[in-house]
Formats: sequence, C-alpha cells, structure tokens
Amino acid sequence: ETVTTPCPLYRRTLGKLDPSNKKNLYRAKYKVDINGEFVERGTGSTIAHVNYSTKKGDGHIAAAGGRYLYSVIEEVGGLESFIDVLGANEATVTRSGHRFGVQWAMGTSGHIEYIQATKKVFLNPQDYNVLAFKNQFGHTGKNGMIGYFIPYYITFLDCKDENGNTNYEDAINKVNRLRQKESESSDPKVLRDYMMNYPCYVDEMWLTDKGYYLPY
Repeated sequence: ETVTTPCPLYRRTLGKLDPSNKKNLYRAKYKVDINGEFVERGTGSTIAHVNYSTKKGDGHIAAAGGRYLYSVIEEVGGLESFIDVLGANEATVTRSGHRFGVQWAMGTSGHIEYIQATKKVFLNPQDYNVLAFKNQFGHTGKNGMIGYFIPYYITFLDCKDENGNTNYEDAINKVNRLRQKESESSDPKVLRDYMMNYPCYVDEMWLTDKGYYLPY
C-alpha cells in the first residue's frame, strides 16, 4: 500500500483566481457536511489576482485599497510601470506607519524598453526600500548593492545532486555550450536576446543593440 503525505503548504480552496472575479475570491476554505448541512471551514486566507495593465491610466493602482501579508509581482521585467506599482502598493502592506507585509517582485528581462523601471529599482534598492545584496555578478549597483540576483546556471536541475546542491562546473559548462549554439546564428540578436532572457551576469539583463554580442 502506498501512503502519501500532502505538502505542509497544501490547502483545500474555494473560489477562482480570475482577475475579473471580485466576489468569489480564491480562498483557503472548504465545506464539510455537519448534520446534513455544509459548513465552511479553513483559515480563510485569500488570494487576490490583479492585472497591472498599462493600457489603462490607473493600472498601477489595481491592488490599492487592500491589505496583504504578501504582495507578489510576477514577471516584473515586463512591468514598465513597476515604480508606480511599488509606490501604490506600499500602503497595502503598511498600517499606522508600520509595515506588516512584504512586497516581492520576481522575473527576468526580455524587453529593453519595458525593463527600465525594474532596472532602476534593482540597481538602486536602497532608494526604494528594497532589500539590498552585494553584487557578486558584476560591478554595478548603488554602493555595489543590488536586488537579489540568481544566475541562470543555478536553475539547471540536471546539474544538482540529490540535496539540491549545484555542480558549478557542470552547470557553467552547460550554459556555455548553449550560448555557443546561439552564437552560431548570423544574426547577433539571437545571442543577445538569449542572454537577456537567461542572464548569468547582472548587466546581461539589460543588453541593447549597443551591448555585448558575444559571451565575455
């Protein structure tokens, strides 16, 4: 007999994640039958999904008005209004002057025009109340400090041992082979775009036509 244990973070839920859905939010609740009547149980924690669309003037305040323990922005490199969103959401994780929640933004680059706001915050984290880390993957950043950067070669699951530790030699050799393949194209944009989307150095996240075409 196979016995399985659910992940400790697993929750049974009700509702939907559809951003247009305002009444039936995704929440950690479930229904149990008590004496023939279904009663809701669970923590009641709610996930609200919003869309920071730049197609509407007030898109950056899509999450305003709420109070969130965690405020997560996905694919921040494509959010050209990131600084406005960051400012608008500060009040959603703060109450009576005390910050109780966390703002978190993650993603990569891919479009040099859209990523300018993210680049500004990433290279000047202290100016935007963002946790700063020493830049170990380049020489940029205010006072040598940047946002949290994970180089692409860290993500290769086939270069990790059973405990999740990366074999750096294997991982770096693999990414170099992949870059060599992209560099064989007659169009330098192929390699440049690849490096932007899968960066191993901080500066590779915002390469332009005037940037480096070949690995360095």
